[in-house]
Amino acid sequence: MFVVAMTFTSVEAQTNGTGLSGRTLENVVSFYPNPVSETLHIQVQAEGWENSLTIELIDPIGRQIEEIILDRVEISNIAWEVSQRPEGLYFLRVIKDEGAVEIHRVTISH
Repeated sequence: MFVVAMTFTSVEAQTNGTGLSGRTLENVVSFYPNPVSETLHIQVQAEGWENSLTIELIDPIGRQIEEIILDRVEISNIAWEVSQRPEGLYFLRVIKDEGAVEIHRVTISH
């Protein structure tokens, strides 16, 4: 398995006393490969997570094209098929139910 290290941008880094106290979203969500040509694999490892988590794929002009909502997730492996999407820069937006948001760049290249 090949995992690409990513740069994360956070609006809020930690929970407010519930959920994963002291853990950031970057410790919870990882994805590979990047760039991706066929399937984007997303792994969520959130043992002890008490809240929901939304993961969205956003196209180059800001439209949400895929969404998954995980409620009280522990461990989840998600595979999003992107081979039919046009090449370009996309964004993976991760939203905690408390409002913390992270945005990751994903390049689709065929």
